Amino acid sequence: HPESDVCSMEVHFREIIDLPGADTHSAVPNSSLIVACTATKFNTSRHTLNSRPVSYTEVQTVLQGRGIDLTHKCFLILQ
Repeated sequence: HPESDVCSMEVHFREIIDLPGADTHSAVPNSSLIVACTATKFNTSRHTLNSRPVSYTEVQTVLQGRGIDLTHKCFLILQ
């Protein structure tokens, strides 16, 4: 949309433990993580982790620490 000045996205993560059975899992307590990004048409962006302002480098570090592969562009939504 050329008339838009900003766009935002938010991705919710939580760790799970797979359990026996079809599509059965259990959420790991206190493992929720919300990554958000707001970008402007002026080529600036702001990132947050659980509503706390952070740098993109910190987003990368936290996600990689949780096993999310950013090296091979498997998580392109943050690009």
